[in-house]
Amino acid sequence: MDLILLCFVWIVCVQVVKQFDLSGLVCSASRLNYITADYGDDGKAFVYVSDAATRAVIVWEVEANRSFRVVLPKAITHDCTGRRDVLYIALAKGPAAGSGSLYLTYLTSNRMYRIDTCNLRRGCSEGTVADLGPKPEKMVILGTDGRTTLYFRYRGQGDVYAWDTDRPGDGTSFGSDRFTLVRKADDCGRLATHVAPDNQGGVLWILESNFPDYISGAVGCLGANVRLQPLVAQCGK
Repeated sequence: MDLILLCFVWIVCVQVVKQFDLSGLVCSASRLNYITADYGDDGKAFVYVSDAATRAVIVWEVEANRSFRVVLPKAITHDCTGRRDVLYIALAKGPAAGSGSLYLTYLTSNRMYRIDTCNLRRGCSEGTVADLGPKPEKMVILGTDGRTTLYFRYRGQGDVYAWDTDRPGDGTSFGSDRFTLVRKADDCGRLATHVAPDNQGGVLWILESNFPDYISGAVGCLGANVRLQPLVAQCGK
């Protein structure tokens, strides 16, 4: 409880330094899901926002206050079955300063995709979105460690897995033999919703809640509950 209270105090004390208007980049059908921030090799900041309904990523170049939409290939929606599907995005850093890739997948899609951020910043998606292969099951993307490792769980399951996107020799390899179990599910009824590093990159935090049960009316007298705790202490690469 004390930890959650401290986190709440920190959040409300953060100063808003930039804001941008999305009204010219969305339509009535738009369904915005996830947002992540990035820095180019020149130190310029970029923000990426996924729009699941229009199969697009909104890019905002902060310093220039310039924004545009990058429409993704129709292939990324192949085999999707959800009428209100979720488009997950997760940013993994590359070995060089300012380099990296945005990993994309719809919740009900059978495959994982990647686009290098250098192409995304140029608004170029044609021929630049790589199909990394089939997913073992439907995956809920939780976040990254701010470096090369992406964290996820399978839909409806509590175990949390890590995938190092920069494994030596085959940095694009993707599949269950590349995944590492980092946290076993417990019997508390909570599922992981987010994983993120602290502002110094020293500790990786995991946020869990019983939100799925809460919205379905299956939580009993205890109601909604949330837990924030360290997942792993990180070591410099």
